[in-house]
Amino acid sequence: MNARLLRRESPYVAVFAAVLQLSGAQADQDAVADLLEEPDVDPNDLVAFDKVWEEIEVRFGPDPDAGCPQVRDMLARMDEPINPTPPHAAE
Repeated sequence: MNARLLRRESPYVAVFAAVLQLSGAQADQDAVADLLEEPDVDPNDLVAFDKVWEEIEVRFGPDPDAGCPQVRDMLARMDEPINPTPPHAAE
């Protein structure tokens, strides 16, 4: 279960092995095999390292095109001007 740490000659191999043994947990062999198939990123290659840790964009607030119709209608009303220009004033 510590194969990647061993491959990298990490000083944390012993710590990980101790925690794993103390926990009494059994690793999911399929998940471990999948992780071992992923390529290792060179920790000195900062561009590649950033790509590995890049996160998905987070959006706060409801999507006006999906979800609850009441929220969609409320958001649509918020887009309307408070004091609309009267039709005769535009002429």
